[in-house]
Amino acid sequence: MPDRASGDFAQSLRVFRSAGSETMMKKRAFVTAHKAQYAVSTFCRVLQISRSWFYGFLTSQAARDQRQTDRKVRDMELLPKNRTFFKASNKCYGSERIHEDLVADGETVSERRVARIMKQNKVCARLNKCSKPITKDRNHKMSPSPNLLDQNSHCLIPMPFGWPISPMSTRTKAGFIWRV
Repeated sequence: MPDRASGDFAQSLRVFRSAGSETMMKKRAFVTAHKAQYAVSTFCRVLQISRSWFYGFLTSQAARDQRQTDRKVRDMELLPKNRTFFKASNKCYGSERIHEDLVADGETVSERRVARIMKQNKVCARLNKCSKPITKDRNHKMSPSPNLLDQNSHCLIPMPFGWPISPMSTRTKAGFIWRV
């Protein structure tokens, strides 16, 4: 690796600064590969990672892998139960109701995990199809409903704008007064 005086050290680290999408794994690999030439604390400061993360990452990798393996095994145990409750509900239940069924069955599981398992295995509830609105069929042979109240809808007093006014109201400066 070039020395600091030539400026190539800063040039080599610019890759991590300019590309914001560089992963922490690549930064850790870079520090691990070059920690013999420079201090780890210098790399951590320049790459903006904490030293405790760098040293802790190595020791906790096995535990992370074990947790991930345990999670996959547990998901595979829950999948048949998810599908059983889903089929029993006539493929209508979502993650919330399936979660309730699993809890009632004695399982300790979160609704979020149930939703994730269902999504990963493409188990999704049937949605009710919205029916199209039925338009009025004007070409029918049925007669209209009879006028049982025998209402007269004639205008008794025409308004200046052509609007009808009923005898139950009186026009004032403030508007109409309705008589009951």
